[in-house]
Amino acid sequence: MGDYGFKVVKQGRNVFTARSWELSYSSAFNTLKVFKKGPGTATVTFGTPTTVTVDHQLGYRPAFLVFSEIGS
Repeated sequence: MGDYGFKVVKQGRNVFTARSWELSYSSAFNTLKVFKKGPGTATVTFGTPTTVTVDHQLGYRPAFLVFSEIGS
């Protein structure tokens, strides 16, 4: 890893001196990379189960994060 990135270590470890196998997470690892991002819209009626399908064409079920804001 160069002079930039994101690392997480367990409490009590020094993030600056920890070796790669001691890290809980590192942006140098090939995990949780952003493949695509962008805005989207889904209309949901509260109290009614709703399924939103995103056609990502990756060929596998990816891990994902969703940020949501409730409109007025």
